[in-house]
Amino acid sequence: MTKRTVFYLVCVILLVVPAAFIAQASTPPIQSGTPVEMIGTVTDIQSPTDIRVNDTLVKLSAVSPAIPLQIGVTVELKGELNANNTITANDLEITDKSPEEVQIIGFVEAIQGTLIIVGGHIVDTSTAERKVEIALGIKVKMTARPAANGGWAASKIDDNDDDDDDDLQPGQVILIGTVRQINATIVTISNQAIDTSDNPTDAPLFVGVRVRTKIQFTNGKLVAITKITLQIGGNDDDNGTTKATEQATPDDDDDDFGDVDIVIEGPVTAININIITIYDFDIQLRQDDDVLKDLKIGDLLRVEGNFQRDGATVIVVAVNVAIVNIEVNVNSGGGGSPPAGGGAPSGGGNGGGGDDDDD
Repeated sequence: MTKRTVFYLVCVILLVVPAAFIAQASTPPIQSGTPVEMIGTVTDIQSPTDIRVNDTLVKLSAVSPAIPLQIGVTVELKGELNANNTITANDLEITDKSPEEVQIIGFVEAIQGTLIIVGGHIVDTSTAERKVEIALGIKVKMTARPAANGGWAASKIDDNDDDDDDDLQPGQVILIGTVRQINATIVTISNQAIDTSDNPTDAPLFVGVRVRTKIQFTNGKLVAITKITLQIGGNDDDNGTTKATEQATPDDDDDDFGDVDIVIEGPVTAININIITIYDFDIQLRQDDDVLKDLKIGDLLRVEGNFQRDGATVIVVAVNVAIVNIEVNVNSGGGGSPPAGGGAPSGGGNGGGGDDDDD
């Protein structure tokens, strides 16, 4: 063996060994017996007790499906993850649920007829079963699927009495859904590509597993602000996919918003001359609007306005703008700080113009 050959072999070893360690470090070790829930497609039937769901081997020794399984059907299963990347199913049934179906928990930040905005996400509620009266600032839990024209189409809207996350802020949502794709630090849940760079997960992820995380829009992309965790239990509907109401929920147009398309309250995240951004929505103000004189990033605004479309881009043209929730502390001497806490939008403010109202 020549010196050159030895040199090449050493180089190959130096390249391969670190790569192996990196791959091992990036994949959390699987704890045998870890509970998992999964929705996916049967891709292979190897025996009466061994099938593949999304190409993951599932052992059925503990369950007997009510009807014979076929390749291509969608199943929902609960079981335990084994150290060899297989799943032992404790419960399995054919379902009409879709891997695209999610649960979204967040604050109602804007209302336009049957469209609402929750955490910057546009949600069509026209065919949803409503178990709570939708109002600006309330916290809701929705079952939804991706809408054909973007955003979400809700099939069920409820209050959020059963969720114990008290740290959720306007502009954020809790997303519970099925992993569809994993590409390095980008994890796709339903059709939402989420950047997990700042909060890498410790959970063993694979296509089809149900997970939960808290997300928000940052610089135009969805970012995980908590680690993705496995979701066990808490399904919105134990009897399959929630059925939508047969007729669209009527829009009584009995709000107090006046002759405008949308009302939105939230913190200002960007200012570009007379274009401001709230919850990833661009809002156009008059260039001579008095609000712009003292407006700062972080100020809470209430905006009443109308949608204006420019090709594929939609902006909100403001009709009335008001700064809300301003607290003045004469002893602080600091001034200019945004209100602390960032709780639910107040729903207050009359949107009557650009002047601040002192309560």
